[in-house]
Amino acid sequence: MLVTEYKKMTNELYRGDLSDIAKIYTTIGFSKMSRVQKDSDSRKILFINKRVVKDGIQARVGIQPEDYSYVVVANDSRIDVKFLAFLINSSPWKIMLGDGEKYLEGINIPTSLSALKKLPVIILSDVEQSACAFLDTLITTTHDAVENEDEEKGDFNKVSRYLLSIRDYIALEIFLDGVLSSPAISVLSAWMEKKTIYDNTQDKKEAFLSLIKSIFSSNDELRDRMNKMRLFIDDNTDLVFNQFPQ
Repeated sequence: MLVTEYKKMTNELYRGDLSDIAKIYTTIGFSKMSRVQKDSDSRKILFINKRVVKDGIQARVGIQPEDYSYVVVANDSRIDVKFLAFLINSSPWKIMLGDGEKYLEGINIPTSLSALKKLPVIILSDVEQSACAFLDTLITTTHDAVENEDEEKGDFNKVSRYLLSIRDYIALEIFLDGVLSSPAISVLSAWMEKKTIYDNTQDKKEAFLSLIKSIFSSNDELRDRMNKMRLFIDDNTDLVFNQFPQ
């Protein structure tokens, strides 16, 4: 069962350590589990890279990548592991997962199993989890396209970098809930509106292109919210960074 103490956000389901809502294994330990156990958990599995790297894919769902060191298995059906991936892949959570100063300097940091277990997580409502999980999927897709394709690589890079920025602003908003001064600054709610463009377009290739075109619009509300968040951070740098665990 999800614990509801420490509730802050309106639709928040849980706030606490990752180990309280998931079982965490090394990949070696997970590989020793019976096939029946692993198959029963296949929809709740998240693979975590041991190294905390900037702009990289730290957490991934799907087929087990060989170079991923940890396995997270959510223990509640209300937890979308793609949402957990969204958090863990974001800069605010990478700062908490490793040495924050080294991460900001671009130094790759190995993380321990104990640090992963103690990682703070905040679980939102189903619809909010879905919106964040969708964004993480887009980022993973564009990241893989940049890694694997030569054609239009510049366009993919531009889209990928912008999506990364959206994710980081949303993750920081989630982490700083109760600190932000106005709902009008919410990047998450603006992104949820953007997601309806994709959801309401039947042809998913067209849906993706329409979504990307929309977020790059010069008078876009999402862009405006991100600018407001940036200004808030610039004006309250100490307040923001003092919220992170020491």
